[in-house]
Amino acid sequence: MINTERLNLMIPSSAHLIELYNICSHPQANIYTPKGLHNSKLDTQRWIEKWRNHWQQYQFGYFVLVKKIDCSVIGICGYEYRQLKQETVLNLFYKLHPSFEGQGYACEAITAITNFVNYIDQETVKVIRTNKCNQRSINLAERLNFKRDDTMDDIISQGDIVFYK
Repeated sequence: MINTERLNLMIPSSAHLIELYNICSHPQANIYTPKGLHNSKLDTQRWIEKWRNHWQQYQFGYFVLVKKIDCSVIGICGYEYRQLKQETVLNLFYKLHPSFEGQGYACEAITAITNFVNYIDQETVKVIRTNKCNQRSINLAERLNFKRDDTMDDIISQGDIVFYK
């Protein structure tokens, strides 16, 4: 659906179940989001259905990140509407298989997805919520020109920090 230099970004489907399960059940991929660890393929299938429902309702959502060179699924990334302190925000979520971290894939995907989402909704504030110890995500948020709001610390989980754009 969206093509970048190295990635094809696709709407999640059951065709991606095994690859997404392998990412979402990987302990290292969930080190800062232990509640996000998938314990079964059924967990992943339920999330795929949730992600597809968001797409049907809003015409955007999460994308599966597929490397062009070999068609391997390396992650999931996108925006969804969330409530933070009675404010509707576009929450940015991304999760890569650990073997693909630190290679610029997240930044590449987020930039393309943000441009896509901006055609649909430019008004809603975009946020990145991450753990205060997740230095890679903090660096990425700053690289993408998100600004920290320390009044939102610990908003959902202890150790949360929030960046706005």
